[in-house]
Amino acid sequence: MGNQNLILTSQASATASGTSSVPLDVSLMTEIATFLVVNSASGTSPSLTVTLQDSADGIHWANAYTFPAVTTGSTVLRAGWADLKYCIGRYLQASWSITGTSPSFTFSVSVVPVSAE
Repeated sequence: MGNQNLILTSQASATASGTSSVPLDVSLMTEIATFLVVNSASGTSPSLTVTLQDSADGIHWANAYTFPAVTTGSTVLRAGWADLKYCIGRYLQASWSITGTSPSFTFSVSVVPVSAE
């Protein structure tokens, strides 16, 4: 499973808040790195805030980590966890909030397993 780039949110343009459509099962992973890659931003005072959410059952979600707000393109942010079974649930998804006047962001959120069981 190592060195795979698992997509939570594909590189696409978004103009409104949303949530990734298919949660990722991270139960066999022991350590991961997550990446928010923002290629472009437009609009007046655009702001993108991406939150990683976890769930034990894939139905009830809790916020696990929120990346700092992004207001420009050409931005890469990273977060990571070790000992996943002790700190997040079985499933992981991304949700995002977009604000501003006529905002648009092209971004992706991915997970890279550093190690697996």
